[in-house]
Amino acid sequence: MRARPVPLVFLLAALAALAVACSGSSTPNELADPDVAAHPTSPAGAAYPTKNLGPNAGQVIPNLAFPGYPASTTSAGLANVSLADFYDPSGKDHTVLFVSIGATWCSACASQTTVMRNLGALYRAKGVVMLEVLVAGATSGYGPAKSEMDGWVGDHATTWTVAADVRGRRLFGQLGFVGVPSSMLVDTRTMTIIHQATGAPDDLGAYFQLGLDWVTKHPL
Repeated sequence: MRARPVPLVFLLAALAALAVACSGSSTPNELADPDVAAHPTSPAGAAYPTKNLGPNAGQVIPNLAFPGYPASTTSAGLANVSLADFYDPSGKDHTVLFVSIGATWCSACASQTTVMRNLGALYRAKGVVMLEVLVAGATSGYGPAKSEMDGWVGDHATTWTVAADVRGRRLFGQLGFVGVPSSMLVDTRTMTIIHQATGAPDDLGAYFQLGLDWVTKHPL
C-alpha cells in the first residue's frame, strides 16, 4: 500500500515546532539570580567598614555577596559568600585578598587558575588569600550553571573560595570591570582596594608581592 503524502501545512508546522524546541534547548542553564545577603561582620565579629566605599584604588570595596563554594567545598551545596568573610582587621591570619574575575569559556582565565593553584600555598603562608568569581559559563554573556561551577572546581582542583557573579546582577560590573580575566588586590585589614586591572597579571607571584609590599609600607 502506498503511503499518502503529508500536507505541506503539517510539514511546516512540524518544522516550526522543532525549531522552537531546539532554540529552547540551546538556552544556557545558568544559575538563578538570588538576592544574596552579605555577612555584616568578619568571621571574628568585626563590623564591615562602611566609610569611603567605592570602586577605585584607595577606597573600601563594597561588601559584595554571591552564591559560591567557600574553600571550594561543594559537598554542602552553594552557600552565601561575601567580602566580609575575608575581612581581618588584625591582620593575624591574612593581609591581602586577590580577586580573580573570570569565565569558564575563557582560556586565559583557566591558565590563571592553574597559576593560582601552583602559587596558592606559598603565598597563603605569606598572608595572601584568594577569591575567584565566575561571571559567565561556557556561553559568552550568560552566567555559569551550577554544573559548570562544579566542573571548574573539580577540573582545576581549586582550594580557595569560588563564587558566581550572576548575570542579572553583575556586581563587579557595577565596579567598572568589563572584561575577563580581571584582577584586584585588597588590603584585608581595611578592605581598601590596592590595585585593580583588566587582564591577568604577567607574573602572578609578583602581583601578590605588590600587595604584600603595599601592606608593609602602610602599617595600621
